[in-house]
Amino acid sequence: MRLLTSFEDSELALRLSSYLKQKNIENTIDSSQDKKTQKELFNLWVSNEDLLTDAKFHLDAFLKDPKNPKYDVQ
Repeated sequence: MRLLTSFEDSELALRLSSYLKQKNIENTIDSSQDKKTQKELFNLWVSNEDLLTDAKFHLDAFLKDPKNPKYDVQ
């Protein structure tokens, strides 16, 4: 399991997580506290390290346009 990214916004983490699962990239979200800022972070972990490159590709696109309707996964 490898850390893909961390978000301060749980909704963004859930949105990307659902999209990745739709793309057959299993992942989990946990929370932690940033030691410097004391803010809660939502960490998105990719289960299969072999899919990390694909997950990073989707992350880059997501960060450019997180409100894109293609991320509206049920």
